[in-house]
Amino acid sequence: MLPAMLRQPRVELVAVASRERAKAELMAAEFGCEAVHGYAELLGRGDVEAVYLPLPPSLHGEWIEAALRAGKHVLVEKPLALDAGQARAAVDAAVSAGRLLAESFMFLHHGQHAEVD
Repeated sequence: MLPAMLRQPRVELVAVASRERAKAELMAAEFGCEAVHGYAELLGRGDVEAVYLPLPPSLHGEWIEAALRAGKHVLVEKPLALDAGQARAAVDAAVSAGRLLAESFMFLHHGQHAEVD
């Protein structure tokens, strides 16, 4: 996702985070940004407006809520939630925070879906 995001003129990658410092440093070197050790530290940064959460689905609820509480817009990998209750809680949190919450659908606008017979 990061290469595609970086092709967008309104996207600036300022940092990547990981629970493992070495992974964050590797990604930061590859994409020319700052490495951050730990997701909470990333969410505390004032220069981060939005986050992309490519985490395992079991961690989505916790980190969606934390990101929204921190005032960040959220793009999360599918599935957004493990069940309807978790999905409702995430949407409610986004509405309360006044932030965007979106689930990443890789091929939603791909040319292979341009025409349906």
